[in-house]
Amino acid sequence: MKVQVHDVTEITRKLDITVPAEEVRVALEQAYYTVGTKASLKGFRPGKVPKEVLQLHYRQDAEEQAIQNLVNSSYPKALESVSISPVSYPQIAVRHFREGEDFTYEATIEIRPTIEPKGYTGLPLTKNSIEVSEKELEETLKHLQERAAQLIPVEEKRGAQEKDVVIFDYEAFHDGKPLQGTKTEGYIAEIGQKALIADFEKGLIGIMAGEKRPIDVTYPGDWTDKNTAGKTVRYEVTLKELKSKKLPDLNDDFAKDLGSFNNLQELKDKVKAQMGEEKEIREKNHLARQVVEKLQEKNQITVPQGMIEMELDLMFRQWLASIRAENQFTQEQIHAAQEEFFKKNEEEAKLRVIGGLLFDGISKKEGIAVTLEEVEKRIEELATRSGQPFETLKKQYQEKNLYPGIEASLREEKTLDFVLSKAKIKMSK
Repeated sequence: MKVQVHDVTEITRKLDITVPAEEVRVALEQAYYTVGTKASLKGFRPGKVPKEVLQLHYRQDAEEQAIQNLVNSSYPKALESVSISPVSYPQIAVRHFREGEDFTYEATIEIRPTIEPKGYTGLPLTKNSIEVSEKELEETLKHLQERAAQLIPVEEKRGAQEKDVVIFDYEAFHDGKPLQGTKTEGYIAEIGQKALIADFEKGLIGIMAGEKRPIDVTYPGDWTDKNTAGKTVRYEVTLKELKSKKLPDLNDDFAKDLGSFNNLQELKDKVKAQMGEEKEIREKNHLARQVVEKLQEKNQITVPQGMIEMELDLMFRQWLASIRAENQFTQEQIHAAQEEFFKKNEEEAKLRVIGGLLFDGISKKEGIAVTLEEVEKRIEELATRSGQPFETLKKQYQEKNLYPGIEASLREEKTLDFVLSKAKIKMSK
């Protein structure tokens, strides 16, 4: 196999790949055999059709299959032979294919840009306070009370109102016809939490237990579910139960019920400490974003589209996993949501890629490295958080080849710490 590399742009390479005629012959033989096992021709049993007859009827199918197999087998070897690691799927263009002759094709790919970072010391940054105010603590404790609230059936004869919990059945209709897959029983929602689209939530106000009520919802044109986008849908709703929330008193008994706390003060101290840690993490992320935005101005970087798409895919999968536990989606809904997500988050994904490239360049320039001990210490921390034995998790990471990912994450963290140590940070007012 012969491979020639052509520089198209700073981040684009074109590979001219030539596959020997003998490999073409073998690939075609295999393709005709596979096609022959499925071919249905009058006068011949499956798998017994002569090659000459197959060539008359299935030449295109066999050649397409042979080309696909040859590309799949030769492309990785071609990359390895010229030591190129692409960051995008290849664009393949067949140049010449004929039985008995060499097969030639082009593969156009994107590669990581070479970064020579500059201007990363003395960056002017602003930092917010990580102190937890009494008001913030009170709000968090209020949320804990809400989570521990009892649901009490509403005895008085009244309709649903703000903060009530409603349990209802519903089915959606458009133009008088039911929408497939929308019939739902025992749906639970709290009015005022904005978990439902505004028209629907507004329509629930005043509904009484046992009442059947139509609620019309007009969806915006850019709604993620294309089946309802831009349409007015009628929901036939039956309220099964109406409940109000009774919050527990904020006292020592409440603290004891939540866990290993002897009194309310211990709970407050623990909650405040956790809030401080969360603020510190958020503030570190805020500083990191400032760093990337300021370095982007100082360093002109051509970002491969393939890297942006991979980051978008990762972001979407993380977002989908975070909401999937409480929601069921069809493949069509997931596809529609993905399209919308990609449109809205492309710039964010690009910024993340730029940050990764810059931190990688800085770490190389400054000789910032991560040891095996540091990687395994991080795995030990993850094991402690998840309640798994360290050796068990360590073995899983080794078997799944996850050490490089941990190493890259730690190196980026250390690089950010280095840049922050050289920055001019002011507390915001």
